[in-house]
Amino acid sequence: MGSAAQRLYSQLYSARDQLWMDLGKCVTDPPKNPNLFYPPPGMNAREAVKFCQECPVRSLCLEYSIIARELYGVWGGVVEQDRRRMIRARELRRLA
Repeated sequence: MGSAAQRLYSQLYSARDQLWMDLGKCVTDPPKNPNLFYPPPGMNAREAVKFCQECPVRSLCLEYSIIARELYGVWGGVVEQDRRRMIRARELRRLA
């Protein structure tokens, strides 16, 4: 992880900077299905992705999940496979 990523990681993990989590739509207006963001393998995550589209902190949530390397679930409206692609693309850009 590069120094800029490490600084951002530290910021996202400090208690003071995690206040954005309380502003997420999943907290302020939680879905009826508590497992919405963690669909079973093979199930479609479309509902969770759609739910996240109107979240005021969606971009912060996505960035957090990428830096923290969240392996499961929908974060910032993005599923695991797409986040892995985003991480690989960032790493390739950094190495170029």
